[in-house]
Amino acid sequence: MQTETDFIEAKGKEAIGVNFIKTLLGTSGYKVSEFGLEHHNQEIITKIRGKYSSNTNKKIAAMPDLVVIDESTQEAWLLEIKYKSSFAPEKVAFSYKHMDDYREFWKEATLVIISPTPPYCICIDVNKIEPNQLKKIVNCKAGGCLEEWDFSNPKVYCSLIEKFTKVSEENFKKQLHLLGVKE
Repeated sequence: MQTETDFIEAKGKEAIGVNFIKTLLGTSGYKVSEFGLEHHNQEIITKIRGKYSSNTNKKIAAMPDLVVIDESTQEAWLLEIKYKSSFAPEKVAFSYKHMDDYREFWKEATLVIISPTPPYCICIDVNKIEPNQLKKIVNCKAGGCLEEWDFSNPKVYCSLIEKFTKVSEENFKKQLHLLGVKE
């Protein structure tokens, strides 16, 4: 079961990842706005978190973190940011069934996985995630299980610089300090 300390640490890591992406994309010329549940009415959060199982509540709870807009091309993206202390694309852990919620409710979103270790940042279009990429269920405890997903296929993921072409290698390296990376 997740302790209060674990929850606070997880929220802190999530904030690091979101701030990294907001700063990186914002300084690269994109308009970035907060979108996720955490940025909405606290009463809604209190009422639905962990208490209801309807599809509406699941969809609200799984809302992507950010909306990113390129005004010059009139493109927009929904981004779900996940911070991992370290990761390898072939073994990415998520809470049990969370990927199902993203795939069902937010298939047009892009999952952005961030880490202070290489490759630092990968982008995965949720609509490209296949059920067979779920490799195994692990770490089952009273509070739930984790799922390990394999995103190592280059057809499934790309670098953030490939997805958001206004981001320069120089700016990416400059902003890595937000993740605690010393380049």
